[in-house]
Amino acid sequence: MRLRHEFVVFHLSAEGIDALGGIFPAVVSSRSVRGYVVGEDQLGFWVLGKPETVDRESLHRVPPTEGWLPVFLLKRQYFSTATFETDAESLLGSPQIDIEFG
Repeated sequence: MRLRHEFVVFHLSAEGIDALGGIFPAVVSSRSVRGYVVGEDQLGFWVLGKPETVDRESLHRVPPTEGWLPVFLLKRQYFSTATFETDAESLLGSPQIDIEFG
């Protein structure tokens, strides 16, 4: 299963908290990053916005003509678990669920 185009909560590893804590102080207390995944590759997940500001409502309020949107890379070694919600019909319509990393 690909995480692209999903709102995901990444629960950070100790290395992730150390690495991201200096850039995004809010992740230190929450120990997680929530965001909208716009892409993924061998390095990790490309997440829209800053962890403190990305949510479903704010994503839809950004007009496409406003310009560039910030995206950050969450390296695979920076999280231990990822959780998200998905549409049950999508899962039931698929003969199998493949989880791919990279």
